[in-house]
Order: sequence, then C-alpha cells, then structure tokens
Amino acid sequence: EYKKAVEIVPRDIRLNLFYFLSLHRLGKAAEAEAWMKEILPMLEDDRWGMKAVARFYAGELSEEELLRTNARPGERQIDKEKQCRAFYYLGMAHLLAGGTGFQPVAKDTGNIPVPPLPLPERQTKARGYFEKAAATGVKSDTFIEDDLARLELERLKKQ
Repeated sequence: EYKKAVEIVPRDIRLNLFYFLSLHRLGKAAEAEAWMKEILPMLEDDRWGMKAVARFYAGELSEEELLRTNARPGERQIDKEKQCRAFYYLGMAHLLAGGTGFQPVAKDTGNIPVPPLPLPERQTKARGYFEKAAATGVKSDTFIEDDLARLELERLKKQ
C-alpha cells in the first residue's frame, strides 16, 4: 500500500520513509536502497527534520550527523519532534541492520557502511533509541513516531 501512496504523493517524505522501512521488513533491502537513492533528490527540505532522516537512510549522513542535525536539546515542540524522529528512525536502522541488509554509515569510516552488530546488541541499541523517542513527551494528532517507538518497544519485549 505504501508503494501506491508514494506513487500518488511522491514528494511526501514520511510516506517514502515508511515505504523504505516496509521494504526492509519484507527483506527487499536492495529495492529499498535503490528507492531511497532515486527519490531523495525529489524530496523537499523541511523544518521537521525528515529530509535529514532520508539522507541518513540514503547513506549521506552518519548516525552522529543525524543526531547533531535533529537531536539537539530544545524545549520548543518542533525541537522535541525532531529529536523524537531522529531517535525513532535510528532505532529502526539498528533493528534493520544485518538481517535485512541496511547498514548505517559512520563518518570516521568515510561513510563506508559499518558492519552490523550482533542481533542482541542491535536490539539493545534500538531499544535505547526507542526509549529516548518515547521520553521526548511529544503528543500530537499528526505526529506518530512517538507511538511507533512505543510499539517497537512492546515488540522487543516479546522477543
């Protein structure tokens, strides 16, 4: 269904990120990577930090750079939303690393993909990011990453 949605609204960053994640969950890592690299130039910059997340998934930003860009402390609602997004999408990156092919990059390696950690370590790192996302306290009818982080935490408890 995400594929239909991104074909209808191709510049919607959130839809493209969800499509990317769904492809990874389906084990279609190569298709996801190709999609993100193809769509990235068409995505518009935004004040909510979504383009930075897309650039991270496309391998243009490292984890550290995404945190510097989006997870700066702040009390304004938009600051908390950017923090929450960064933490949620970094958590997802660690969950997807390895098994589905996604490999975060590290600045100190010249943006060469970092070999994934073993599954228990990836889950621990992901859990930490999901907890940080949930702790931002973001509540909004149009913001869902905080709820998604809580859902992932529940899913990890069951494993």
